[in-house]
Amino acid sequence: MPLRTSKKNNDDRQYRVEEMRDSVEILAPLELVWDLLRPVEYASLLVPGVIHGFRVPSTPEGVGEIQCVLGVHAGKEIFSACEITEEVPLRKLASRSWGQTGPQERYELRLEPTEKGTFLERICTHHHRRFSLVSAGACRDQHRAVHQREFQRIQELLDGGWLPEPSA
Repeated sequence: MPLRTSKKNNDDRQYRVEEMRDSVEILAPLELVWDLLRPVEYASLLVPGVIHGFRVPSTPEGVGEIQCVLGVHAGKEIFSACEITEEVPLRKLASRSWGQTGPQERYELRLEPTEKGTFLERICTHHHRRFSLVSAGACRDQHRAVHQREFQRIQELLDGGWLPEPSA
């Protein structure tokens, strides 16, 4: 169920901080869902346009870990980086984006076991320029569509028998 909120960013009146929440029940065990979502190396399986995801080797695993993604979006090459700010294994993963409009730019995954599988919630908090050609509503709709595609892809992979690669 999507939930959208926004609040003023007092640091810069040109932006509003937008929060989007989407959730789904995935029909698979929590551990398997976590194993698919936690390593950035599997991002190319989940997100269209992502070519490669990797953890920066000199960073710690868990809190403080820097993850990077290379990809193509709208015909342009992209490089994105985020830092893990909070991790509760099998339950929660929060990160902040690097190189965006501010430190309130956050992404969060929350997982809970259910009778049938796993409740998965994705929360995105980001800045939206007040005077943008793209309305805040359209931006929220785009995020929701991305989340729904990702949820669908997760279920497809797990229904197809996906298993994590064995550790070397």
